[in-house]
Amino acid sequence: MNNSSLVFHENNDSDGCPSGLSINHVFQYFACVSMKTFSSQNDTLEFLIYITGWTYVISWIISSYPQLIVNQRLRSVAGLSLNFLLFNIVGHLSYSIYNVCYYFVPVVGEAYRREHPNGTSPVYLNDVGFAVHSLIINLLIGLQCLIFERGDQSVNLGVLIFLCSLGLCAIFLGILTCLNRFQLLSFVDFFGSIKILLTVIKCTPQVYYNYCRQSTIGWSILAVNLDMVGSILSIAQMALAAFKDDDWKSLIGNFGKLGLGLVSMFFNLIFMVQHYLLYSGNNLVPTSSITSIQIDSDDPEEKKLSHKSDNNNNNEAPELHDNS
Repeated sequence: MNNSSLVFHENNDSDGCPSGLSINHVFQYFACVSMKTFSSQNDTLEFLIYITGWTYVISWIISSYPQLIVNQRLRSVAGLSLNFLLFNIVGHLSYSIYNVCYYFVPVVGEAYRREHPNGTSPVYLNDVGFAVHSLIINLLIGLQCLIFERGDQSVNLGVLIFLCSLGLCAIFLGILTCLNRFQLLSFVDFFGSIKILLTVIKCTPQVYYNYCRQSTIGWSILAVNLDMVGSILSIAQMALAAFKDDDWKSLIGNFGKLGLGLVSMFFNLIFMVQHYLLYSGNNLVPTSSITSIQIDSDDPEEKKLSHKSDNNNNNEAPELHDNS
């Protein structure tokens, strides 16, 4: 047999990978295929990160509107805790500062890359859009509270003192950061921590308020459902990004976003239990009675009319109040 028949010639396949039967060529071929597969996998992950990111933002953005619509239809905010709303406004303000700094301030991005050299920015444009939009919507709901009937509710003095204390802490840390006595990244993360803290606290008054009324009338369950979907997808986006970069520390590094998603999921579950299980029967009352319940007028004549309206509708079949 001629020795030339044992020589394998190096060729390239249609994908640019070497072909041939020598051991060296086999290793080269599998290395090339592995790199192409890895590149394709990264493209798929980038696509999934993009889709989950914008889907959760859209879900959270839409979730801001049902409560606004319910208040407008009832011409009342009696089903909404004012303490919850105030916590929500300050929380979204803090979260907007957190996201805007990470996304638009170069020095913050450089500080993050020094601590996470293999990771990417934990904040995307959709995070900024969600935070700013939510702040605007909650300010509009706050305006509704100044216009519509809110019953005998008032903001707790302790809530005001607590929020003012957080504001003073932020100012103090800001001064220390300017004097290089406090790390810039820690200062920005402080606003993310405020958002997490207020997310925990803000839902507690609403849960208690629903408990006292034994009802979720006037509190939009559609907003809760959409918020739950957004929370799950938010955490999914972070997990996909950490998997793509092989940097699971970055998942914990973005403590603000991770904590926000987990806490929101926990309280959304409580609201779902209240609405669908605990107080579902109490939400099945005549619509006219609900309207009169929401009115807390000092005029005796109006109270008589409301009472008369209730009596006239005692025999009506109960219908589910618009609580979307």
